[in-house]
Amino acid sequence: MNKLKRSLVALSLGTVAAAGAVTGAAGSAAAVSDPCPSAQYEFCIFKDVNYGGDFYGVRWGASDSWVNVPASGKGTISSVINNTNYTWNLRNSSGSTILVVGKFYWLSSLGSADNKTASFGINK
Repeated sequence: MNKLKRSLVALSLGTVAAAGAVTGAAGSAAAVSDPCPSAQYEFCIFKDVNYGGDFYGVRWGASDSWVNVPASGKGTISSVINNTNYTWNLRNSSGSTILVVGKFYWLSSLGSADNKTASFGINK
């Protein structure tokens, strides 16, 4: 993975309303070289660090504005992959942004935001 894909900006913003749900694909990530194929998915969240465990992917063309994490994964997200030229915000259950994921970024661990994500969305 090149360094361009490894840029990350962490922010703490005020409370904002998180709304909406979209259709996406849920599954279980296997140990593969591309657990979130960019031809299929804009953004993927994973239950375990290093892109493991159950995952939820937002498919290209699906709504990408404030996606609620499926109930079974709420508060359990530990890694993410961003396949877009946009930044994405991760929000906690209060609607506060807890992490901003940079463009084309693979984040194998969420650090202090680990297991706190309730919703996420593209930051256009």
